[in-house]
Amino acid sequence: MASPVSLFPGHFRDTCTLPYPLHMTIRKAIRHKEDNTVLKKKTSSTSKGKTGNEKLLLLKKQAYYYEEKATQFSMMAQELNEQLDVYRTREQTQNELIEELRSTVSELKSKEHHWMETLDRTQAVISEWEKKG
Repeated sequence: MASPVSLFPGHFRDTCTLPYPLHMTIRKAIRHKEDNTVLKKKTSSTSKGKTGNEKLLLLKKQAYYYEEKATQFSMMAQELNEQLDVYRTREQTQNELIEELRSTVSELKSKEHHWMETLDRTQAVISEWEKKG
């Protein structure tokens, strides 16, 4: 089974059709080369012969950076929690108002029904008087 393979990721014009096992072999080779390059970069940067003090200074800088980031995220979380509390309070107030409005609508419908019955009775009485009169 053949599948299109890009020899250079991101370049569609370099696509060719290779048998599946060969396709995977090429991908593994490319990945292995990339992994070795990354490994060499990591080992070469540490093998420059930094002194203990330089390494300690670098670690302190990293610790300061991460501490600042943690403080920043903590402040953001606190602000978001405060906003959430405001929204929850607002939602609770709106829910209470909605409930009051529903109650008022229910009362008004009850009164409407009562007045419609009264109107019907009054019209019936008027009709009787008009027939008698």
